[in-house]
Amino acid sequence: MVHFDITKLTSSVVLLVTLGLSLIAWFLSFVGVCILASWKVQLGALAFFTVYHLVIILLLLAIVLSSTLATYRVLLTTALGVGFVFLVSRLDFTIFNAQVKGVPTGIVNGLNLVSAGDIVLSLVLLIWVVVLGADDSSPIAKAATAGPAMPNVSFSGFSAGSQDPNAAAIASDTAPKPYYGAPVSASPAAPPVVMAPVPAPVPVAAPAAALPKATAIYPYTANPEDPNEISFAKGQVVEVLDSNGRWWHVRYVNADGTLVVGIAPSNYLQKAN
Repeated sequence: MVHFDITKLTSSVVLLVTLGLSLIAWFLSFVGVCILASWKVQLGALAFFTVYHLVIILLLLAIVLSSTLATYRVLLTTALGVGFVFLVSRLDFTIFNAQVKGVPTGIVNGLNLVSAGDIVLSLVLLIWVVVLGADDSSPIAKAATAGPAMPNVSFSGFSAGSQDPNAAAIASDTAPKPYYGAPVSASPAAPPVVMAPVPAPVPVAAPAAALPKATAIYPYTANPEDPNEISFAKGQVVEVLDSNGRWWHVRYVNADGTLVVGIAPSNYLQKAN
């Protein structure tokens, strides 16, 4: 059963904004096509292009929400490229015919609406081809899928901004006074014996916070062509070293005690609460 995760879309500002623009642009083109149809214009490929672009918008949405971009990347980028060619072809038709003299105003308005929607949609499709066609580890893909950074605050017995009470106590203590021992003899002329001063206590560093952990919800076999990927079984508990992007940097100790470190797809892992 396919699982759709809305956070895959909301975590990427680029995908969220371009998806909204694509729907608005498609609606403008659709209204323009409807106006042309009301004037009995032979639509032909214009209607087919409109349906095709709606299908690829919905296809992209389904692939992003189901986290299957790695599987259908070639299919999606090919469909987007074909859609871009269709848009350029239709723009050439609508812009040219809107400037022909003697064309009724209603038809011109319909052609202009289709042109406006197609211009915006063609730019969106071009962005999608560049972003979604790039590898997940590329700077373009990481920048496009990165959401707003969230503070990683670790609580280990103290609230944020608090200080170690032992360290505060140590900092507030004054340095101990030198100890002067008793005179060697009771004679007032004998000088006192001066002892070395006692060193001030050294603050002890607080232990490092434990790394967040995640559990594998599906088994994964590493790509033999990528030495950075690691394999794991379902239920494997891993420590998350870096959770930025769609590939996480994790580590775990296998059954024979060997430390395994590498990258793993985030949609195969679930962070522990």
